[in-house]
Amino acid sequence: MRFDAGLVHAIDGAGADRQRVVARLAARRAYDVAGLAELDWVVPALAALDEGRPLPAPFDDRERVWELVDSDERVPARLIERATPPGLKGFESSSSSRGVQYLIGPLRERAIAATRASAAPAPIHMSQPHMAVPALFAAAGPDPLQAALDAVYAAVTAYGADHPDLLREVWAAVRG
Repeated sequence: MRFDAGLVHAIDGAGADRQRVVARLAARRAYDVAGLAELDWVVPALAALDEGRPLPAPFDDRERVWELVDSDERVPARLIERATPPGLKGFESSSSSRGVQYLIGPLRERAIAATRASAAPAPIHMSQPHMAVPALFAAAGPDPLQAALDAVYAAVTAYGADHPDLLREVWAAVRG
């Protein structure tokens, strides 16, 4: 994970029980921050995760979960700025014109001019609930290490630019 390589190694060395703790924590925090944790169709899934049981409906069908995230009016319409690994701030600005290589004609020239005219690209914003969803599926995975790493990564994307707060909490959980 590009966000904290030391944390990856610490999770790896933490053992299966601690990895499960980390996976559950990451999933819970992702769903909390995205405003999903208290929804009536999410509460039983988080409880099942905490109890080590299989995820109940609708989480037994990933497509159904995505449909609910898109259709349930109680799902918050929150946008977050994309999480950027340390040391890569401004990374997009140095490569922001790469996408114009696929354009041709006048559109390409306008895209190049617009890219050069802006001092820095606008931050990339994403739907926070959509970024959180994979954390629960990841945390429920069969391999504890993979579950922890994938759930933490999904939670980082759900936290967006505020991911350092999450990583501090994950570090504390790894240390016990």
